[in-house]
Amino acid sequence: MTPTRAKIHRAAPLLLLLPALLASCGTTRDPTPELQRAEAALGRARQAKAATHAPSQLQRANARMEAAKLAAADRKPDDALKLAAQAEVDADLALAASRKARAQAAVKKMERENAALQSRLGDEDETR
Repeated sequence: MTPTRAKIHRAAPLLLLLPALLASCGTTRDPTPELQRAEAALGRARQAKAATHAPSQLQRANARMEAAKLAAADRKPDDALKLAAQAEVDADLALAASRKARAQAAVKKMERENAALQSRLGDEDETR
């Protein structure tokens, strides 16, 4: 075997591994923007008193956010991206559930006030 051919034969296994090496070094997105969006969504849910009105949804969002942070710290950006997106959706759900509960409470309060007003109006009509 000539020296040039010997070099090619020694390099052939490396050439076969090259695509796998390049794929493992592929660029992945930085999860930081998604983590920040999820954190902001959690903040909105907390401000809307989701801990009171939608505790299970808020708890799930918090758990996924913590898992996303751990994945990011463990240098698992794909997992961090997925978990951050799920945390954001859960936080938005908690926010919506909290707003719904607060709106329903406001409607019930108005219904009671209306009933009290109607009762007073009925009493006034009877006294005339």
